[in-house]
Amino acid sequence: MNSIESLDELSSDELMRIRRTLRRRYRSAVHDGVIEVGFGFAERKAELDPSRREAICFLVQRKRMPRAKRDRIPAIAEVRVRRGRGFVVVRLPTDVIEITPSRLRLTRPTIRHAAGRQAATASGLVAWRVAESESLSWGLITVGHLFWHVRGIPEAEPRVQVMIPAARRGNSPHELAGRLIARTDRRGTKGVDAALIQVAPEQLLPFDWLPLDDPPPSLAIRPASALSADTARHGSALTSEGDVPFVVLRFFPIFNLIAEVGSIQDVLEVESPYAETFAPGRSGTLWTIERETACLQFAGWLHPTIASMSYRRGLGQSFASVVQWARERIAEKRGVIERVVDLRLVSRL
Repeated sequence: MNSIESLDELSSDELMRIRRTLRRRYRSAVHDGVIEVGFGFAERKAELDPSRREAICFLVQRKRMPRAKRDRIPAIAEVRVRRGRGFVVVRLPTDVIEITPSRLRLTRPTIRHAAGRQAATASGLVAWRVAESESLSWGLITVGHLFWHVRGIPEAEPRVQVMIPAARRGNSPHELAGRLIARTDRRGTKGVDAALIQVAPEQLLPFDWLPLDDPPPSLAIRPASALSADTARHGSALTSEGDVPFVVLRFFPIFNLIAEVGSIQDVLEVESPYAETFAPGRSGTLWTIERETACLQFAGWLHPTIASMSYRRGLGQSFASVVQWARERIAEKRGVIERVVDLRLVSRL
């Protein structure tokens, strides 16, 4: 039976099945502290361990050593995985990482709803049409958890306020209004945390956001299936202060530690050298990897004791999945099949 000892040789679907097997294997009372399983950098004394950047990472609320050896998580885990008509054995080092889920915060404050105070980021401009004869519709992509309090969707009036930073220092920011037409609920519908804000094209004219082409070309979007191979790669968070670099630490087939949003699929955990990169208010920030739009940020880590370390780590969901969700919601609203909706990411704001 073939043996695999590298994450690069495993697809995101195979990692999903490995996660499921390991959670089932260590679900006993002795291991009730295992709350999630990811793949990527191990840690040593709360610091990244470059010598073990391809590990199975067990997240626990409290570390403890079971008395019985058979109940302990081994230093090397072996999992048999079906591939084609046969099986392969995956052998990877393990790491147990202690975390406190309550220090996860759903996270550039540029967008608000008239009925709420919380802010987030809207940094992806999309355009869509349902039929070739129709004019383009325009919208902004952001996170859904910003709008949980809103009822009656799609809204009839533009009640979403979007603040656009001034192009030059000393100038006042600009504001445009949008209409909330779709958002996920607290259960993380379709494994994403997302919202779609429709804006009138005349609102976009002052910002030179309207492309000359009709329809405009789409920016490259990284497939969800590619994220599982991005561990140790470098990328950028596109913030109002500029592009902030990060390195990818881990891939989670499913991330299920934030009860408010439920299960989010195809999640990357990343680390920036700067504090506050992934702070509250920056949910909805776009991340790029290898010049492709890869993720939409939805959460960040608050360090328990060191302020300068807070929100250096963030969680991002597959942007390809968010776009697919938006396409499905538009099709549902119009009463058409999903494949006739042509939706494109036309600008990163």
